[in-house]
Amino acid sequence: MDARCYVNGEWVETGRWFAVTDPATGEQIGRAADAAPAEATAAVEAAHAAFDGWSATTAKERSEALRAVSAAVGREADHIADLIVAEQGKPLGQARFEVAYAREWLDWYAEEARRVYGETVPAAVAGKRLVVQRRALGVAVAITPWNFPVAMVARKLAPALAAGCTMVVKPAEQTPLSPTAFVEAAARCALPDGVVNLVHSSDPAGISDALLLDERVRKITFTGSTEVGKMLVKTTAAHLPRLSLELGDRPRSSSSTTQISTRPRAASWRRSSRSTVSRASAPTGCSCSEE
Repeated sequence: MDARCYVNGEWVETGRWFAVTDPATGEQIGRAADAAPAEATAAVEAAHAAFDGWSATTAKERSEALRAVSAAVGREADHIADLIVAEQGKPLGQARFEVAYAREWLDWYAEEARRVYGETVPAAVAGKRLVVQRRALGVAVAITPWNFPVAMVARKLAPALAAGCTMVVKPAEQTPLSPTAFVEAAARCALPDGVVNLVHSSDPAGISDALLLDERVRKITFTGSTEVGKMLVKTTAAHLPRLSLELGDRPRSSSSTTQISTRPRAASWRRSSRSTVSRASAPTGCSCSEE
């Protein structure tokens, strides 16, 4: 399978590719388009251009769109699960569970989209009324891990779209195939161009400035290591986008007699797919601001 980038409603071949391999055998099972900063910037531009139109849709329309994406993913569930098995290393049962889990996030936020309520606050001065309105922030960037390549995309995409934000997704370079299949399913649901964008990169650091330093990006959601989370905080400090960070690492130890697997992803699927490495397991937020 070829995993292309998806920018402004079009599937983009960058002219550069990187291999995707089976973690158990090392065999190449596909390839992914290797985005440069230009493609990452184009994705942010597309999301920014689509934001005004998407955020102006009604809560009911956004709810129906998420329901449609969930149904489309359900129709492709077996295909997506097979890709998870091939590139991530989970058993088929666990992969099918992950696809179902991803759909639960879409269905949940399809209903939460209808409940972005405001508030009326008692005023301290007679004759005055204070009203709180929740509005979408803007462009969101999602950086997702390899251990739940589809579920974490859904977990971050669903609340953003429900709130009226547009999004750029950057999946883990080890597992680009199943997120691409997920976005392919979403693209069939007639979402406006630019609402969902997808970029792959064999060198995430090479496109990080384009995604993290662009002031049009108002929200960044990341699941991964504490070390990278600290880097994100430092890198984005200049323009202060809102950050949702799900961080965690297990201590690493070795000695001269320790036999370390050369296929760590295959060896550690059980730990990474069955346990939580985050300090917080709550959803990554609806990307709303209050006024």
